[in-house]
Amino acid sequence: DIFGSITEWTNFLNLIPEFGQNQIVNKSSITSNFAASLELAKNGFIDVKQNETFGNIFLKSRTR
Repeated sequence: DIFGSITEWTNFLNLIPEFGQNQIVNKSSITSNFAASLELAKNGFIDVKQNETFGNIFLKSRTR
């Protein structure tokens, strides 16, 4: 549901909640959410872009 309401290009990291000081949990959260977003992109629900190598990743819902 969170991706469906995003109509503008939004930095992927702004969508992920932080879980305090535990860096392992934070990295795991980022990884799992990114994998899910790639699946959503593959199925045509969102668009994903990255303007430069190792740059920020941006997402928005795909207009139908």
